[in-house]
Amino acid sequence: MIELRPGLEINIEQYQLHDRAIVQQGDRFHPLEMCFQINGKSCDRDGFRDVGQTIFCGSGLAMAQQWEQFHQQSTTSISIHIEPELAMDFWGEDDRDLNVHWDKLFRTEEQPYFVVSSSITPKMQIALQQILNCPYQGAIARMYLESKVWELMALQLAQITEDREKQSQHFLKNLKKEDRDRLYLAQDL
Repeated sequence: MIELRPGLEINIEQYQLHDRAIVQQGDRFHPLEMCFQINGKSCDRDGFRDVGQTIFCGSGLAMAQQWEQFHQQSTTSISIHIEPELAMDFWGEDDRDLNVHWDKLFRTEEQPYFVVSSSITPKMQIALQQILNCPYQGAIARMYLESKVWELMALQLAQITEDREKQSQHFLKNLKKEDRDRLYLAQDL
């Protein structure tokens, strides 16, 4: 685990298990998190994490869970944890117009966190490889890695927004014309 600054850490895992491992965790507060499965796979309550998959989680309550790490396979993953206060400071008050619902990203300790799964895009893959092959050390490495974290955050949020817009368009396209007209009329009210 590398702490880039207070409230921002990156965890690079590269390993191969000789036996199957089952990990259990109790209820806990969960920061914003981005997970990228580069090689290998695991299974948790949200399903399989397979090669090329990314999971984005908002902050909030993480319910007790158990997940399985499979043996006899090489696993490489990168996870990034960002405390909600740091993300809010980074975005500032004027940037709450993110196309991702603010209330999904930042939930209280009593509210279950938001999670969405998607595929790692080619642009994300480049940033991930740059993290794995960081050419710097010390303070310069921390600055470089932090820039990659915020780049990945931007790419994740852009992908979530794009996917949500596609779903909305698909939903509207499948509605009858009179139902679409009613929705547009209601939107104007």
